[in-house]
Amino acid sequence: LRKEQLQKLYSYLSQESYKVKNYAATIKYLDLQGPAGRDQAQKYMLRADCYWKMNDKASAVAILSSGAKVFPQDQSLLKQKFYYFAELKLYQASITAAKAYMSKMPANVQEYVSLAQMLQGGGESEEAIKVLEEARLKFPSSAKVHILLGHYYNQKDMPHVTADLFE
Repeated sequence: LRKEQLQKLYSYLSQESYKVKNYAATIKYLDLQGPAGRDQAQKYMLRADCYWKMNDKASAVAILSSGAKVFPQDQSLLKQKFYYFAELKLYQASITAAKAYMSKMPANVQEYVSLAQMLQGGGESEEAIKVLEEARLKFPSSAKVHILLGHYYNQKDMPHVTADLFE
């Protein structure tokens, strides 16, 4: 009974620590919960977010990787990893993480568009076009994909391809 009460207390303290932006304490209280502090994918996400906000980017990514091994069915960990890599401008790692996420979870149009925009913003226009071409095959009626792809081809001085997309 005492152990269960302590776990509840540590859970409460981790939540309250996060609310007041004491991220190191949040991690400490998650750790003090023992196995209960690692029994949900969201607790890995919380840990990763705390490390990220403390500017320990490597630990944030490592926690997401650990969580993805423990909870392979929960795709939110892979998705967050993709966003972290993108924010760090590690585009190849981001592409790898995004493809891992998209292979396990049917990606929607917006996820393809977001990945393409992130790549384009990072100067990876060829990769952005590849992502959008894949999206065009999966979502042939998506106007958003056609318009964005047309703009990217236009930026590469390919007016005929652009015209075909805008028809």
